Amino acid sequence: MSWSNKQGAVFAYAVILFAAFTLRLWNLDTQSLWHDEGWSLYPAYTLIGPMGIRGMDVNAPPLFNISIGLWLRIAGDEIWTVRFWSLLTGVIGVAVGMALAKRWFGVGAGALAGIFLAFSPILWVFAQEIRAYIPMPLYTVLLIGIAAQFLVQRSQRVPRSAWLWLFAVTLAALWSHNLSVPLVAWLNATVISGLLLRRAWRRLVAWLLLQSLLFLLYLPWLITQRPTGTPLNTPPSISLELLWQIWQSYFTGIKPMVSADDLLMALCALFGVIAFIAVARAVWLERSVRTWTLLSAAVLLPIFQLLIIRAAHIDFHPRYFLLSAPPTLILIAAGLALPAQGLPILSLRAAGALIAVAIMLRMAWLTYSVPIYQHDDFRGMARHYASLSEQDAIVVPYGWEPSLDYYQEKFSIRASFVEVPIRSSARQVAAQLAEALQGKRYVELFTWYQLPADLRGAFPCLLSAIGVRESELTLSGVHSVRYRLTGNPRALTAQYLPKEQHVAFVPPDDLDLEPSFMFLHAKGGESACLIVDFVVDSVPLKHDWRMAVRLWRADGSLQTQLDTDLRDDWQYLATAQRYGFMATAFLALPVPPENEPMLLTAWLYRDEQRSPSTLLGTLLNENGVVRFVPSVNLLPRRASTPELPLTISTSPFRCPDTENRQVAFAELVAADVPERLSPERDTPIFLAWRALERCEQSYVVFVHLVSADGKLIAQSDSEPVNGARPTVSWRAGETILDQRKLHWHVPDYRGEASLRVGLYDLRSGERLTLMNGGDFVELPHKVTVE
Repeated sequence: MSWSNKQGAVFAYAVILFAAFTLRLWNLDTQSLWHDEGWSLYPAYTLIGPMGIRGMDVNAPPLFNISIGLWLRIAGDEIWTVRFWSLLTGVIGVAVGMALAKRWFGVGAGALAGIFLAFSPILWVFAQEIRAYIPMPLYTVLLIGIAAQFLVQRSQRVPRSAWLWLFAVTLAALWSHNLSVPLVAWLNATVISGLLLRRAWRRLVAWLLLQSLLFLLYLPWLITQRPTGTPLNTPPSISLELLWQIWQSYFTGIKPMVSADDLLMALCALFGVIAFIAVARAVWLERSVRTWTLLSAAVLLPIFQLLIIRAAHIDFHPRYFLLSAPPTLILIAAGLALPAQGLPILSLRAAGALIAVAIMLRMAWLTYSVPIYQHDDFRGMARHYASLSEQDAIVVPYGWEPSLDYYQEKFSIRASFVEVPIRSSARQVAAQLAEALQGKRYVELFTWYQLPADLRGAFPCLLSAIGVRESELTLSGVHSVRYRLTGNPRALTAQYLPKEQHVAFVPPDDLDLEPSFMFLHAKGGESACLIVDFVVDSVPLKHDWRMAVRLWRADGSLQTQLDTDLRDDWQYLATAQRYGFMATAFLALPVPPENEPMLLTAWLYRDEQRSPSTLLGTLLNENGVVRFVPSVNLLPRRASTPELPLTISTSPFRCPDTENRQVAFAELVAADVPERLSPERDTPIFLAWRALERCEQSYVVFVHLVSADGKLIAQSDSEPVNGARPTVSWRAGETILDQRKLHWHVPDYRGEASLRVGLYDLRSGERLTLMNGGDFVELPHKVTVE
C-alpha cells in the first residue's frame, strides 16, 4: 500500500472511530439511571465488599464493577462521567474489531466492519449503560483473534504471547459477566474441534490444562451462583420467529423495539439479504481458518446464549445476544470486501453501509421520541419524592431500589424509605409497615413495572386499611400511589383469628385446605383488608386456583365482588410450586354503612369448575371501625314465613352432621309460582326455606321445570339467594327467601308442566334426600308454558 493510500485508510478509520465516539457520547446522560445500572454502581463505591444490598452485585462477577470504582474515584460519580467509562470501552471494542477485520481481510473489510460496529444499535446502546456486560463484545473480538492462532497447522508453533493473551482475556471475561459462559463454551468447542481435526495432540493437552486452570480460578464465583429465572419468566420457544428476533436484536438492543416498528423491521430484513450474500461469498471465496473462526462464532454463540437463557428460565432480551453481534458484522464486512468485478458488489457494499446508518438513525429517532424505548424514569420519580417531608414515607415493595438510593443523596430526599424484602409473608409485611409508618403523614407506594413484586395486591390492601388513596404518578416504567394515613398503623399488627373460628373450603378434587384469616382496619381507612392464608397438603397441584369473594347486603343484593389469584410469597401460582402449596389472598373490602351488617362469602374456582360457597363471616361498621365476625349471627333473622301464595307442607331435607349422621336440615315451606311461564318473559319464582338445623356444607338449590312425560324444559341451579346465603349460613329457625330465574333448554315447548325443587352437592352431584326418601319436592301447582 502506498503512503497516500495508508494516509487515506488511517483518515477513514479515524473518521469511523470519531463517529462511534460521537454517537455513544450523544445523550449520554439524558436517560435516568435505572435499576440494573444501580446494581453495578453500588459495588463501585465499595470496590471489594460483601455481596448483596449496597454491596457487590450478586448476579455479576466484580471485575468490571471494580474498574468502574477506580474510574469514579478519578472522574466522580455523576451519571455522565460513570457512563463515560462504558463509552470508552465500547469505542475500544469498535477499534479492535476494525483492526481485526483489516488484518485478516484487508483495508476495505476493516472500514466496512468499523461502520457496522460503530452504528450497530445493540453495541452503541449498551455502551451508554453502567453494566458489566459492556466489555463482553471487546473480549469476544479479542478471543476470536486469539482462537485463530491455535488453529494453524500442526507444524506451526503457537506464540507464547498467544497463550498469555488467551489466559488473561478469558480470565477477565469470566470475572466480568456471566455472558462469559457461552463465550468460553464457544471458544472451547471451536478450538478443541479444530485441534482434533488437525490431530494436534500436544497443543490439545496444553489447551485442556490451561482451561482447567481457568475453571479452577472461576470456581469461587461459580459456586455462589443460582438460577435467576422464576416461573414468572417465559423463556423463548425455539422457532423461526425467535431467529428473526435474534437478528433484530443486533439492530435494536431494546426489547420493546423488537418487531415493533415496520420501517425498522424492513431495514433489518434488507440488511439480512445483504448479509446472506456476503456470508456466502466469504465462506465460498475465503476458505481459511479466519473465516471459519468467525463463522463458528456467528453461528454457535447465539446457540450457546440461547441454551443459557432456557437453562436459567429467563425471558428473551436482546442483551443476551450481545456477544454474537461483532463476529456476525465482521463476517458480513469480510464477504462484502472480497475482491470482485462489476457494479453489483460495489452496490452491495454501498447499500450495506447506507442501510447500517439508516438503521441507526431510525432506531435513534424511535428511542428519543417514544418513552417506552427509554430507561425507566427513576430520576423523574426521585424528583417527585424530593418534594416530600420527613413526615412522609416511601414504600419499596421489593426491598432495595439502588437507583432511588443513588438519587436520594443527589436530590436530598427527606422522606424515609421503607424497604420491604421481596417474598415477605403477609405477617412480615404488615408488621414492618406498622413499625415504619408510625408518626407518618403520607405514604408513597412505589412500583417498578419490570419487577412483579406485588401481584397479590398486598400493599394496596394494607395501606388502604389505614389510609385513603389520594393521587398517583406514572412515569416511564415506574408508578407511585400516594396514601394519606388516617388511622393508627398499629392496626396492622392484628393477629390471625383463632383456629376454632377458621372456615374450611371444600373445593373440587378434594383438596385439603387449611385457611387462616386476618382482618385489618383502622378508623378512617377507606377499605378493610381481609387476609386469607392457605396451606394445601395434597401436592403437587395440577391446576391454578382463584378465589372469588362476594359481599352481600342483608336483603341479599350484591355489594361487592372480588376475584384474585392464589399466590405464595414468591408470587408463584399453584402449578409453579414444587414442595407444597401455600398462598395468600389479600382482599380490600369496602367499609359497610354503620349498623348495616354485610355477609361475606367465598369459593374457589378454575376454568369451569368451582367449589361450593363458603361463609367467611359478617362485616360490621362500629363507629367507623370495621369488624369481621366469622359467623352469620349479626345478620337480621327472618323468623316468620313470608306471605307467599303457595303453602307447602312436605317432609324436610336431611344432610350429614359433623358425625356423618343424617339430620333434618331444612324444609321448603312456601312458594310464589306464576300460572303461566314463557321463555320470552323473565318471570321470577320465589321459594321460602325454613332452616331446622345448621348444616356444615354448602348445597346447590335446583328448580327444574319438567313436562308431563318428565322431560327437562328449563332449570335454575345455584346456591340460595344467588350465593348470598349459602346453606352453611342458615341458622336454625330462620326463614330464607330465595328468588329464582329459569334458564330454558326447550324454548319451543308449549303446554302444561310442573316444578321440582331440591338440593345437591356441587362436587359429587349427589342430591340430598327427604326424610321420606325422595330427592325432590314437586310443587302442588301446575303451570302452563306458552
